[in-house]
Amino acid sequence: MILGIDCSNGLNLIFFDKKKIYYNYNNYKITNTSEILITKIENSLKKINKNYNDFSKIIIINGPGSFTGIRCSITFAKMMRISLSIPIYGYTKFELANLFLKTKSQNKNIKKRIFLHYQGENFFHSSYRMDECISKPEILNLKQCNFNNYKNDLLIIDNKLFFDYLKNEKNTSNPEMMSIFKYKLENIIDLNKQYFQKKYIPQPIYVKNLF
Repeated sequence: MILGIDCSNGLNLIFFDKKKIYYNYNNYKITNTSEILITKIENSLKKINKNYNDFSKIIIINGPGSFTGIRCSITFAKMMRISLSIPIYGYTKFELANLFLKTKSQNKNIKKRIFLHYQGENFFHSSYRMDECISKPEILNLKQCNFNNYKNDLLIIDNKLFFDYLKNEKNTSNPEMMSIFKYKLENIIDLNKQYFQKKYIPQPIYVKNLF
């Protein structure tokens, strides 16, 4: 069984394997992750009649988002890695958006601009070409961003606010070059085996202008 943990925004857990989802917990209002993470995991295991020894691997969402929450989830995963001798993996929300988006363009070399909502009119931003991240994550404000520079790029957004803003702008991207990515922790279920070939210990991602 695989455990997926996302503490970048509240507390989100998923217990699954190749055949089924055993349990899914989502609470975006939680702020005391460090105090309740282990309790929530243990309570969840009891609900599905499982225990720690049933874990075969742990996947962490390592940002962007709450630095404290992400650190907490990584610390827990490292403890499990040592005590259970199981691999742990880390993926960013940017990677998931890039991986699972079915691009509308036939041009594989197209640059994909990924925007993930942070607070108010501020968005986390990073750029990808194919599976390669070509820009360090940073925070951009909608009103300060020159979208004319992105008119030939595919824009991937997770919040309707972004589209509403673009509608009021002139000379922006063609609507066909925009797509909403609905982030869900369940997306990790479809990760291809190739993404588990290289084992590494996840670290929180650092966002320019934030940390």
